[in-house]
Amino acid sequence: MAGSERYLLEILPALRAAGVDARFAALVTAADRSRNDAMYRRLRAAEVPYYVLPLGRVPRASDVLGLARLVRDEQFDVLHTHLVHADFVGALARPALPRRVARVSTKHGYEERFTNEHGFDPRRVPRNAYRTACWVAESQVTASYAISRGLRRLFVESGIARREMEVIHYGFDFAAAPMQPRAEHRLGAPQITMVGRLVGFKGHRHAVDAMVHVRRAHPSAKLVIVGSGPLEDEIRASIAARGLSESVVMTGYRPDAAAFMAASDVVLVPSISEGLGVVFLEAFSAGTPVVAFDVPASNEILDHDETGLLVRPYDIDAYARAVSALLSDGALRERLAAGGAHRLRSYFTRERMTRETIAFYERASRRARSERHAAAAPAA
Repeated sequence: MAGSERYLLEILPALRAAGVDARFAALVTAADRSRNDAMYRRLRAAEVPYYVLPLGRVPRASDVLGLARLVRDEQFDVLHTHLVHADFVGALARPALPRRVARVSTKHGYEERFTNEHGFDPRRVPRNAYRTACWVAESQVTASYAISRGLRRLFVESGIARREMEVIHYGFDFAAAPMQPRAEHRLGAPQITMVGRLVGFKGHRHAVDAMVHVRRAHPSAKLVIVGSGPLEDEIRASIAARGLSESVVMTGYRPDAAAFMAASDVVLVPSISEGLGVVFLEAFSAGTPVVAFDVPASNEILDHDETGLLVRPYDIDAYARAVSALLSDGALRERLAAGGAHRLRSYFTRERMTRETIAFYERASRRARSERHAAAAPAA
């Protein structure tokens, strides 16, 4: 389940518990009708009302008007969209919405093809259809926020978003689902784990390259790669080509991925960009230290030598040395794990995220009312 979906499953029940009548509307194409079944089951379990609205491969007038009609009929005060397709449909629907409705958006990431190659470098954002859709969507919001400062910088400095864009970091209650590693989750001693979709920006190739060096200092070390995705065959070929078939295990998708982190000595996050990176928070909760590249938003979550280790991007030798240092120093692992756990408890909480989100809604609603009154005022 993607980070944005996990966020929605965290924030929607929390908003309702805080007195906000938060509901979920899924915009679903014919090809995707069954993909959200797990999401719907969890929404029902959390007693979050939801709607399923049809969406064409290219948004149709009926799709846009259907969303606007739902907002009008249910008398919603805020329409909050997530990800570019919903943002774009929300922008098209704005003229049909009551003026009192605040249109807000959350930015969870950017085009995967771009981030696979360029990370979050705003100077490299091309003027293509994806950027245009983002710009159109952002031009029609009352307010918006990104889930990290690095992502906000990408949107603002590329000219897509206004400088008023805010930042609200994720927050999760991991205590509600404690990790309980079993023997099946401990596949090596020492064990290094990487969890994430098998896509370019996650940096699996860097983890495999670093493992060549790590194995020289720690011959028995085992790298466990948890996740599935389009690069599986490429990663397997890279492992074999480097003679690491006995040192790297690929588990595929596992719903108990967090338990592998809890059973490990080190967690790797060699991403070249992260919208926020729920995996960091999972590692904090698991009590396992993290090694990451010094890139957005990894460097917003990790404080070097306090809650994890940050390494210059693409420096595989330095990355391997950092991993080896952790494997060799139990006291360092314990200190960084304690720092991460404290950071999780003191800042990356569901309560803080919910409080900031409600305050954001209140500001956006005041702005929408102000814009409505300004539009209704007679010309001087």
